[in-house]
Amino acid sequence: MSASKKIIPLGVRNIGDSCHMNAILTSLATSESFRLYVRVVAVTCGGFAAVLNTVLRKMDGDQIGKSMVEPYDLASALRLAGYRVDCPRDADETYDKILSLLTDQMKTAEASRRTQSLDLRSLRNGHGTSLNSRRSQVSPSTGYLGRRLTCVVCSYSEGLKLETFNRLSFAMPPKELDEIQLTKCLHEVTGKEELVDGIYCWMCESSTPHFLSYSIARLPQMLCVHLKRLTWSAQTGAPVRDDRPAVIDLRIAPSQLTKGHGAAERNGVEYRLRSVVLHSEHAGSSGGHYTCLRYARRHIEKGFVSLVKDGVDNESGVWYCVNDDTVTQSGLLEGERVKSAYMLFYEAVSNTNYGSLALREAVGA
Repeated sequence: MSASKKIIPLGVRNIGDSCHMNAILTSLATSESFRLYVRVVAVTCGGFAAVLNTVLRKMDGDQIGKSMVEPYDLASALRLAGYRVDCPRDADETYDKILSLLTDQMKTAEASRRTQSLDLRSLRNGHGTSLNSRRSQVSPSTGYLGRRLTCVVCSYSEGLKLETFNRLSFAMPPKELDEIQLTKCLHEVTGKEELVDGIYCWMCESSTPHFLSYSIARLPQMLCVHLKRLTWSAQTGAPVRDDRPAVIDLRIAPSQLTKGHGAAERNGVEYRLRSVVLHSEHAGSSGGHYTCLRYARRHIEKGFVSLVKDGVDNESGVWYCVNDDTVTQSGLLEGERVKSAYMLFYEAVSNTNYGSLALREAVGA
């Protein structure tokens, strides 16, 4: 084998105040399941997904003579959708916009396929056929949150109502705590009950207090954890930042989210950290500045290093700090306290072969 060629990921040019978009693109580029999803949407629909797919591929770094990725085509595609990126934005807002555009593209394509695939036989049978299964069209960021109301008086519950989510958002812990424990935040999803008054109970035939509880009914392949660091002062109405450090968990067991009742942990699946979006104050910027810590797996094959390759152990890669178009090698340790951590992206992988795309296979999705 010839000497390996070292390839580092590329950053993205800042076009105005587009650091929010650059940090999100850097994070999404680390998720193998998301990139596969984008490729599927790009092939199926073209348009915005095709532009996004091109940008994510270029960010791998194997671009001869290129020192950064130019995002002008993507910025134009977002602007056509009514979303400008050359102005201060919240990174989570940009993340939601990208996901919604991809979802809308797939919904439009699915509706068109259903219309085109009807034939005389399917009309006689009363149904149509589609070219792809619905499962392949679901974003890897999509999970299902179960919402249950239980009567305090008679314990009657109407059952679990499902709501989709693309990220889990958490408020900051009480001020007396000097750090943010992600494990405690995640426990709030399944370990907290809220008392709600004035809910009509069909068994009691009157309004009674109810317990409102949540549970994760289905885990996403790509898990996004969002820490709400910005609040608004009740006195002045001005934004107030909370820069307490977050204690980093490089790995999360699905049992921390499902109370051990899910299929994922029984099949040797766990979440591994792939990126951390940081939001800090920045001179001259009213909205602060976004950067990203990203993970890049290295796979040596025929003298080249591929940044994203399935089946490679998590410990064989490198962490980088990406500040728009500036990329420097960094490091991130289990339990490390990271100031200004704003969004954390995890990927579900298999303990047995370290491969991605393992969660949906494990739960039969």
